[in-house]
Amino acid sequence: MSLAMRIFMAVMIAVLATGNLSAQVYDIFEFDQSEEGPWSDIDLTTLTVPMVPDGSIKLDGNLSSDEYGSFAGRTVSPGSPDGTVGNAWILTYAQDKEWEGADDSEFTFYLAHDSEFLYVGVDVLDDEVRSNDANQQFWKDDAIEIIIDANNDRANVNTDKAASFFNDYGGHNYVNYEGRFSRWDEDFEEPFVGWANAVEWEWGPEGAIWGYGEETDMGWSMETKFHKSQFEDPDGGGPIEVGDRIGFNIGMDDDDGGDLAIQYWWANRLRPLEFDEFALEAGETIEDYPADEYDWVIDAAGRLSHGGTGEIIFGGLADPKAALEGITDPQERLTYVHDVLNTWIGDSNWDGQFNSADFVVVFGAGEYEDAAEDNSTWETGDWNGDKDFNSSDLVFAFTDGGYEMGARAAVAAVPEPGSLLMLVVGLMALLGFRRH
Repeated sequence: MSLAMRIFMAVMIAVLATGNLSAQVYDIFEFDQSEEGPWSDIDLTTLTVPMVPDGSIKLDGNLSSDEYGSFAGRTVSPGSPDGTVGNAWILTYAQDKEWEGADDSEFTFYLAHDSEFLYVGVDVLDDEVRSNDANQQFWKDDAIEIIIDANNDRANVNTDKAASFFNDYGGHNYVNYEGRFSRWDEDFEEPFVGWANAVEWEWGPEGAIWGYGEETDMGWSMETKFHKSQFEDPDGGGPIEVGDRIGFNIGMDDDDGGDLAIQYWWANRLRPLEFDEFALEAGETIEDYPADEYDWVIDAAGRLSHGGTGEIIFGGLADPKAALEGITDPQERLTYVHDVLNTWIGDSNWDGQFNSADFVVVFGAGEYEDAAEDNSTWETGDWNGDKDFNSSDLVFAFTDGGYEMGARAAVAAVPEPGSLLMLVVGLMALLGFRRH
């Protein structure tokens, strides 16, 4: 091997060892706010939001795709690993403008809904986590921004500058990394104008809006929820149903110590400037403004407008049985098994009945009072939702009253509690005898 080749090999080994072939950093100063990209692509900015069982999402900062109904998290980043622009639309204004790569700021968001709430969760990469401004100025801190066009009118209406009635349902808000809400006055405990003005709502653990977030090793994680009444304009179709669409956008604010360092968004679609609030009030729609006759643009104002949003479609329960594993509260589990799955506690083989065939299945799995923790599912005997199969599951199942009663819908009466108790005691005694 020649000396030159040896030197080249040594340099390459050193580079690989020190990680100097890492991703390049996109220069955000090169971003053109008027360009089309993933942020304006109709397909990429239209998402179906899965439905999950009521109560299955816990606002604890520990979010996952499984918890959000198998929603595939969408990662939004200003730059790509090869040093080119990423999939985010970037605001060129910032008080201390900088972006040093994905570790500086990048986020993945998750969406889901149940019969009452829309849930938004974010996992954020952030090398410096801060929030030190008043609620209505969370845009200067580490926070997400959310735009809701409740009627999906897609008009060129800036949610911050339009007449207040355009925010009667939906609007624009910020939620900081702790889960605090920009449109809630924490001192007077009342809403600020600008979000769901026509709806009575409160922010709090039992309120129509709530959020929780915390710092992580790599940045921060936050979950928030919005009661659907805040989007249900009676003039726009009333209560939200499966298949309905609304305009939706989500953005990220990053504070690295000098207030806003960068702001970037998942969506900023092309929109016709002439289709403004006056045209909307006159009964016109976006279809009255074809792109070959009117100016359709992308600009900074679009990120806050109805027309610049993406769209979300409220989907149904993809797999009602799979969703059961996310329900750990026994009473909520009982209600879900009865009302959604229309069967009994104990129906592990999913034939609509609870009988001896189910015991063949669960005891055949061999997890009854085994040494492993949190290893059981509905099919292997965890009927009360604590992730283990033991005597408490037997009590829970027999108390439900469905053993040998046939299909639940056809049952007119349930056994007396005394006979159920005797059956449970007898079965547990038999199991104890066999174990010894």
